[in-house]
Amino acid sequence: MRARSLVGRSLFGAWLVALWTFLWGGITLANVLGGVVVAVVLLVALPRPGGVEEGPVVAPLALVGLIGWFAGQLVAATVAVAAEVLRPPSRSKVRPGVVRVDLPGASDGVVTAVANAITLTPGTLTIEVKPEVPSLYVHVMHLDTPEAVRSDVLELERRIVAAVGSRSSRQVLEDGR
Repeated sequence: MRARSLVGRSLFGAWLVALWTFLWGGITLANVLGGVVVAVVLLVALPRPGGVEEGPVVAPLALVGLIGWFAGQLVAATVAVAAEVLRPPSRSKVRPGVVRVDLPGASDGVVTAVANAITLTPGTLTIEVKPEVPSLYVHVMHLDTPEAVRSDVLELERRIVAAVGSRSSRQVLEDGR
């Protein structure tokens, strides 16, 4: 195993320990040791898909940008859904629709991250993932145009790949698919 890969796996293991400790609600010796055991088991028992070179490469600034951008998207979507709930039915602006968004060249991890981020956003839902292309079927509460939905999903994909994508995923986006 190359030193760079070892450092990456070590950082991922440390992240797992921190996440485990956070989820248990406090920094105690038992929580940290439990996190270490879980991280070691996961890192040993579950090989990284696609081999060592295909793992995610974290770009810290892009990750901070993704988190800030996504938080803004969540706030805007939450406000839109809340306004719709409070609006009288006679003045409803709901225009539901389902749009297919192709993500050619996207890895399984990127497709999963995009699908989950869509589902986390109020007013949207990933209803199906087709692995052949790959593509997502996205239900939206306010459908202006299918192109606008596709553009939003592709922007989300671009930001995810920039933040945590593999080298090959980044190359696919740079080459214009």
